[in-house]
Amino acid sequence: MSIVSQKIKVENGFSRTVDIFFKKFHISSMLKEANAYKEKGIPCVQVFKVLFTLDFTGKNLFMNYEAENSPIPFARKKLYLFVTEETRVNGLP
Repeated sequence: MSIVSQKIKVENGFSRTVDIFFKKFHISSMLKEANAYKEKGIPCVQVFKVLFTLDFTGKNLFMNYEAENSPIPFARKKLYLFVTEETRVNGLP
């Protein structure tokens, strides 16, 4: 097995682990209860999942966007809006 295919297999396994974690701990519901939701477009939980995954895989957001086969299914601007202003969390400005 090549190093690249082994790395992809590990990343896919981690992605499934993150999905299981989000379902088990009802992360989507928690975000909604905290008023962290969007009325249209990419779901908040999907954006949050990308940020969560990047943190634990040690990957760089910028480098993911520069890669031709970026696993991130939305534009960089959407992520920045999520973090800064588009999504309001209950009790936070």
